[in-house]
Amino acid sequence: AGAPATPNFLIVQTDDQGLDLFNEDVMPHVFRKLVGNGTVLTRYGVSTPLCCPSRAALLTGQYGHNNGVLRNGYKDLRDKSQTLASWLQAAGYRTIHLGKFLNHYEDTEGLKPAPGWTDWETLLDHDYYGYRMSDNGTRVRYGHNDHDYVDRVLTGRAVDDLKEDDDRPFYM
Repeated sequence: AGAPATPNFLIVQTDDQGLDLFNEDVMPHVFRKLVGNGTVLTRYGVSTPLCCPSRAALLTGQYGHNNGVLRNGYKDLRDKSQTLASWLQAAGYRTIHLGKFLNHYEDTEGLKPAPGWTDWETLLDHDYYGYRMSDNGTRVRYGHNDHDYVDRVLTGRAVDDLKEDDDRPFYM
């Protein structure tokens, strides 16, 4: 038989959400569209129950005492080029970041994409309307119209990225 197909990865990460809020009553659309069709990790542990340390652990595979991120700030990440995005990109993946990265990234690195990301569409603010985004290094501002709602914009960009004519596997 032939070699197994290279898998695609779609990771949805949320912040400030207790396990009691991850249920079908609170998030019916997520459960209908994602949970039923994906992999549910029932024995998953959070390395540090704080935004950046948790995100850095996902990106590096290391606890905060190893990767340097023990509080909410990108500047503490020790080896910024040694992340899952860099490793997967080197393995031939399209690496697509949509949404929030690590807090204070812009303060440290400006608008440029973090190492390893093929497509970098990162929020610079934490608002639903009237926010800014780095679109592969270009600052884009959004207003207060229905079509500017952050979840609608990010979903549209994700769909556009997945429709691209590109045979490489993706990590989004």
